[in-house]
Amino acid sequence: MIKKILYPIVGVIFILAIMQFSYDPFIFFTGKIPCKEGCSTEFISILKYWFWGIILMTIALSYCYAIQKIKKIILFFYFSLFFLTHIFLMWYASTYGYGLNLSY
Repeated sequence: MIKKILYPIVGVIFILAIMQFSYDPFIFFTGKIPCKEGCSTEFISILKYWFWGIILMTIALSYCYAIQKIKKIILFFYFSLFFLTHIFLMWYASTYGYGLNLSY
């Protein structure tokens, strides 16, 4: 019973920790800051939908893992897919995601 509550909470904390602690290594390795001069509103709305989709999917998959409906390989695939899309979105935000006319 406690696993059904604990696993989704731990999953969300794990996702938020990855999001929080991957920002500084990204800046260190690439030398670029995501959305340094501001991002477009369309890109920010995409990021908001992506964030809440990831959080809800993490809760759902963690609950399914707690009731033993899915295996660890699916969780590993999900978290690796999340990490790759997170890195891609940070890269896009640091290079092409501005959406602003910066030709001043």
